[in-house]
Amino acid sequence: MDEEDFLAVIGEMERQLRAHGAADIADPNNYTWRNPETGEIRMLESHKRLVLMLEAFGRKLAIEDRATYEGALSQIRETLHDVRPLGAEVETADGLMISLSGAPDLTETREDLNHFINLIREVPPRPETL
Repeated sequence: MDEEDFLAVIGEMERQLRAHGAADIADPNNYTWRNPETGEIRMLESHKRLVLMLEAFGRKLAIEDRATYEGALSQIRETLHDVRPLGAEVETADGLMISLSGAPDLTETREDLNHFINLIREVPPRPETL
């Protein structure tokens, strides 16, 4: 993949993330670095930016995955000896109570995403041709 390919994938990812309520992951300001000598803020290379964006999306999926909920509930049950909770609810920052017991199992999707991220990491970006 060359720079143009990475930018095309990033552009589509940004559109899809914004359309599905994850504009914070799509925000380009999250993918910058500051030059310590000049103080100039620059965008990360597209290859690194795509990997970081996909990793952030993976963390979002983990939060929404029933397998994560079930794993957390299992740990709670192991910790509590006298009580065996049947479920748990999460209070969001805006005060909504939600239960992830009915959330989809995203295990396969997350595995596919991690595989894709690893493929991108293994293949260095192709230099631009003149």
